[in-house]
Amino acid sequence: MGYLMRNGAQKNAYELLQTNYQIRKLQKEWIAYWNHYELDLVVAPGFGSQAQPHRTSKVAMLSAAYTFIWNVLEMASGAMPITVVREDEQYYKTIYDDLISRAL
Repeated sequence: MGYLMRNGAQKNAYELLQTNYQIRKLQKEWIAYWNHYELDLVVAPGFGSQAQPHRTSKVAMLSAAYTFIWNVLEMASGAMPITVVREDEQYYKTIYDDLISRAL
């Protein structure tokens, strides 16, 4: 959170009010969509990767993008394990050579 606060854009009072208005509008639209389709919950991934090593969150933060929508909408979410990590899953192997993959 500190990283985001240090590197986020500053807003004046009017811009903050406009941002909050847009968030409330999005919340209402999201809830109307859920009500229209009679949804009770959404099952979604929390992270797009395994647990991250300490001190890699600055680089690998985008792997948590799945959680950003729930934070913006101020909606409750929870996490529950669905499996356990096997011995052969202890290390992250990928064919990609990007910043996030290297951090993981």
